[in-house]
Amino acid sequence: LDIQKQRETSFLKFIGPYPALSLRFPSLSTSSQRKRNVTGVALDFILDTAANTNTINAQVATELSLDVVGDALPGFGAAGSISGGQTFGLGNCTIDRLDADLFMTNLTASALPVASPAAAGLLGVAFLNCFEAVKFVWGGGIEGKQPLVTFYGDTDDANQECQKFRRVPLDVLDTILLPSVIININGVRIPALLDTGSPVTVLNDAAANATGLEVFKLDTENSDK
Repeated sequence: LDIQKQRETSFLKFIGPYPALSLRFPSLSTSSQRKRNVTGVALDFILDTAANTNTINAQVATELSLDVVGDALPGFGAAGSISGGQTFGLGNCTIDRLDADLFMTNLTASALPVASPAAAGLLGVAFLNCFEAVKFVWGGGIEGKQPLVTFYGDTDDANQECQKFRRVPLDVLDTILLPSVIININGVRIPALLDTGSPVTVLNDAAANATGLEVFKLDTENSDK
């Protein structure tokens, strides 16, 4: 997996609440395209900082006749463990726009039996760690900004860009290798996963109790069982 440019900016697509990057693979083709001797496929991937494995829908891998390049070890995401499986080679790609230059070579992803939320797969920290920095502009707000994501491949360029922002230390969790930050709630410091692939902010029971938050329990049919 190799980046080919010092800086690349792309529109950030939202699939429901999930931020996604659209990549074009010039050498791949669907079964219909192969009958017409045509190549070139665009795929949407959720950008997920709380997944340590790049994944692709197994049905997409089959449709594109992707080559198996290895077996993936089990991984982790914000929702828990990700089963290991076959790893497929997607090859070279560009950002999905007209006249885009080569963005990355030898991209791989491991198959999951079901799709990521409404997309072809996930690009996790294995992908994001290829860059010196990644900047998200979420868009909207008073200024109505266009959602954008910028990938920096040059250290000096990334450091210069980061001077405009406040830096917050990241702690990479042992074993699962996912990024976490320390947040302060009611004077209590607790670690939290930094997860761009989650549509909501979540606290578990232990964190809620430690910070003195009031927990509301909903009545359900199974509440007395």
